[in-house]
Amino acid sequence: MRRVLCAVVAGLLLAAAAASAYTIQQYLQIHGNHQGHWLPGEEIIFRNKTAGVTQVWRMAATGGEPEQITFFEEGVDNALAHPLTGDILIAADAGGNERDQFYLLPADGSGLRALTDRPGVIYIYGDWSRDGRYLAVGANERDERYFDLYLYDLETGDRRLLSQHDGYNRALAFSPDGTRLLTYRANGSQDSDLFLLNVETGETRLLTPHEGELEISAVAWAADGRGFYYTHDEGRDFLSLSYYDLASGSYEWRETPPWDVGQLVTSWSGRYLLWTTNEDGYSVLHLRDLETGEDLPTPELPAKGILWGLRFSPAEDHLLFTFSSPTTPTDVYRWDLSAERAERVTRAALAGIPPETFVGEELVFYPSFDGTTIPAYLYLPPGVTEEATTPVIVHVHGGPQIQQRPYFNAIYQYWLDAGYAVFVPNFRGSSGYGKAYTDADNVELRMDAVRDVYKGWWYLAERPWCDRFKIALYGSSYGGFMVLAQLTHKPYHWAAGVDLAGIANFVTFLENTGPWRVSLREDEYGSLTEDRELLEALSPLTHLGGIRSPLMVIHGANDPRVPVGEAEQVVAKARLVLGEDKVLYLRYDDEGHGLTKLENRLDAYPKMMEFLERAFEGREPLRERLTKEFEETRRELGLPPEEQ
Repeated sequence: MRRVLCAVVAGLLLAAAAASAYTIQQYLQIHGNHQGHWLPGEEIIFRNKTAGVTQVWRMAATGGEPEQITFFEEGVDNALAHPLTGDILIAADAGGNERDQFYLLPADGSGLRALTDRPGVIYIYGDWSRDGRYLAVGANERDERYFDLYLYDLETGDRRLLSQHDGYNRALAFSPDGTRLLTYRANGSQDSDLFLLNVETGETRLLTPHEGELEISAVAWAADGRGFYYTHDEGRDFLSLSYYDLASGSYEWRETPPWDVGQLVTSWSGRYLLWTTNEDGYSVLHLRDLETGEDLPTPELPAKGILWGLRFSPAEDHLLFTFSSPTTPTDVYRWDLSAERAERVTRAALAGIPPETFVGEELVFYPSFDGTTIPAYLYLPPGVTEEATTPVIVHVHGGPQIQQRPYFNAIYQYWLDAGYAVFVPNFRGSSGYGKAYTDADNVELRMDAVRDVYKGWWYLAERPWCDRFKIALYGSSYGGFMVLAQLTHKPYHWAAGVDLAGIANFVTFLENTGPWRVSLREDEYGSLTEDRELLEALSPLTHLGGIRSPLMVIHGANDPRVPVGEAEQVVAKARLVLGEDKVLYLRYDDEGHGLTKLENRLDAYPKMMEFLERAFEGREPLRERLTKEFEETRRELGLPPEEQ
């Protein structure tokens, strides 16, 4: 009788999903605003997708009506304004291929002009000199595997090579006087070095000799140019804040919290030092007056969430930043350093959806197979009770060395409005919880992360409100691999899977991904020469004969990170195993790694919802058989029988 009642209630919830209060088209047209930059005369620029793809807008720093100032067909990947000159640097690619070209929009209104014109080359922004004349960038012009450093003179139009090296190199920060440049070299996914480069002579000096892995993140020069602040994890599990003295060639710790120090900036004169800590994914802001050594109060934020894009005004009396939380759409905020609160400058477009309907998260923890504690965000739809059962969508993040954080996600809000719970685990391999946790899934440990997500299924299954027969997976990039791994290794537990730009075969992925990425990923995934058999064994494609649940695959044809061949392989084999009707494949010829264009999102996500609804409906006749499968698994795991 209990099973019959659960089935009836689940059916009612599914019917409610089809009649949610707002349409998915509305949720997809919620457009946030981000990456504010100062312009002279109390103006700012920022980016949003109101035009369908990301463009640049300008408005008064105190608020008002924004004006669109770029009109790229493919959208803008990055835009930076120089707050003294008013020039705007723009980076844009073609069809999501990530081969950004640079353009300059001069403050004098003379019109957009191209700084680079080699569509097959990737250009990476480094830094702008304080006087606005020079631009340091990285580019793989010489060899697509390697990034050298170049200096652009925006006044004369000249360009010269600063540094050449067979590796992944980036320019980070000009010294206050513009004569030196801090540069970064990646040795692996979590190993790096800092160099000091003489801009005139090109001479470089290694600043960070070390043994083992050293991850270096943010840098910010001190006012006198005799040293700089930077975050790194030498001898520590977390990224911490230190000061490097150039004369002595040594550093000393300034802040060593039990969390990663994230962003780091100094004000124009160097008086103020601002940084954030990442505490269980939430941003905490810190401000210090370096003249007095005093820690100053920081503004009250709209909610617990994340903030980024910290930028002092040249007068040092205001700060711009971008803020987002699960219930607060992304916007640019302006903080008067003498005030207790930050004021929102931009206004996210909400597509007619009342903001009070947005649902927040709960931070939860669950034990994995070996006792490791896994953090996760749990979102429950309104009205959930123990008397009913609720379907769940598990979002498995990509990376894997990133962290899913509590920002506003319109897709989550639609799922919640449709009656689905959302579960977002930060399984081992994620960042934000220390170096050891991030390294805990490397190479031969890959399946431990897969087990973490599977244990998340059990965590959900034990919740009295959860319909264990209707737990589906959604993930992109490495998260797509995770979706495929779950469906092939635990085929009866998951109701369905949605793989967006996922890795199906580690061998073909490493053979075909951008050549500049391969050496940086080998310490994470393994080497083609030394670990080929292991890579094949870990690949979901090897085990796809075991798949039993419906699969949806979405991929962009121009994807430079996970080439579209990964999708083609898994779709062909999955259709042989499951049949044509249980495998849905969407390929977008004008997309890269993920979906960025509004028209494609408006096509893919409604189809995804229809796919999930059909998959959940298809589980109903299987309840009795699946109950037996789960009980057998409980016995294998040594768990007590479930009470009837």
